[in-house]
Amino acid sequence: MSGERPKNGRTKDSDTGSVTSLAAVKEQRLNYGRLPKPDKGTVPYANCREELADLTLGEKVIIATRTDVWTRLMVPILDELEASRPRKGPAPAYTSHELELAVLFTRMAGKERYSEARTLLAGDRGGRDRRALGFDRPRQRVGRNLRVVESLDGVPSEKTVWRHLNRFGLERNEAIYEQLLFPAIVAEHFEKFPEQMAAESRIVDFDGSAILSHYSSFERKNRKTGEVKPPTMSGGGFRPRTDSNAGKDGHGWMLVAGLTSTGLPLVARIEKLNESEGGVVAAMLREEWRERISPHINLTDEQFGVMAFDAAYSGINVRTAVHEAGYVPNCHAVSHALRERSRENARRHDKYTWAIEGKPGWKANGHREVMCAHGTPATKKDFRRKKSGEAVARIDGDCSEGCGHISITAGD
Repeated sequence: MSGERPKNGRTKDSDTGSVTSLAAVKEQRLNYGRLPKPDKGTVPYANCREELADLTLGEKVIIATRTDVWTRLMVPILDELEASRPRKGPAPAYTSHELELAVLFTRMAGKERYSEARTLLAGDRGGRDRRALGFDRPRQRVGRNLRVVESLDGVPSEKTVWRHLNRFGLERNEAIYEQLLFPAIVAEHFEKFPEQMAAESRIVDFDGSAILSHYSSFERKNRKTGEVKPPTMSGGGFRPRTDSNAGKDGHGWMLVAGLTSTGLPLVARIEKLNESEGGVVAAMLREEWRERISPHINLTDEQFGVMAFDAAYSGINVRTAVHEAGYVPNCHAVSHALRERSRENARRHDKYTWAIEGKPGWKANGHREVMCAHGTPATKKDFRRKKSGEAVARIDGDCSEGCGHISITAGD
């Protein structure tokens, strides 16, 4: 079975010469049935939302700190941290609450270090951010060499924020954001907007992004002295450069997240850059998803959710975890990127043919598309749910010219 596609928009089988209308197949596939219908247009991330379009990043930081989650979880910790500061001598220029605003601004700006975020805050275009965060007024500086201070008055210096993080505890600060604040915000959305969240959580997109650093995850040995220096990066990894990972090679981490159809992240992990993205997703679905998300989602036999991935997640481990979560995976086994290397690889998979055991006349190509020897594709999808909630997906096809019926269940 070849993937030859004549100009008339019909697929032709090179062995039999029979044809099948691609338009008819597409029309059949667009009958979503018990699957959710994807929203059209771009994903409405925060920066694309009309109600947030005129807000600066600093103003969004203030909105985040006025939520019930921040008040309940972070404020008591900052109060305790503030109470533990020394009381002798002049009062500090910034409170722990103000310094945590700078930390949150750094996180929301997507910057690795506060020095990068401070460039935005102290720049010509950072006036509204400074006013929103309360960093627009001069502070009484305490210490020696006051005349050599050249940083913009009002904006905390890098050393000031670093001292705050050391008082807080670097690992403790990261753990609070990742293990307390983030899960609590997601849970709050499900509790306050149950119907909307139930609807948008039926489609979840997973993808990974590289977070690269100029620091090293390797030990370094001085060739002259033999001294071994420890890695300058904590918890990171290394990925060598290949033809297919441009921009994702080097030292650092990777962020893997699952987002709803409106761009809200439900689960996310930061792992070493060299970890398997598929393995990370499978672990998240069996751990964080099962613990934090599943209790809020009630999918029935009449409603199935879909988790979408790119070809990097097409392995059996991810697909099995998706079915266990009660969802149906939507993932190309072969990349369909526009670069010529991917196109050539897709064309090769068009031509692959595998006979299906016990079903003479039926074959599958490299894209896992099933078609009979007469050109009839198997496109009828059926879904059911086990008592455990696990989703089971099946594809059916019928050929009236001698190949008969075929039914294949995912995992067979």
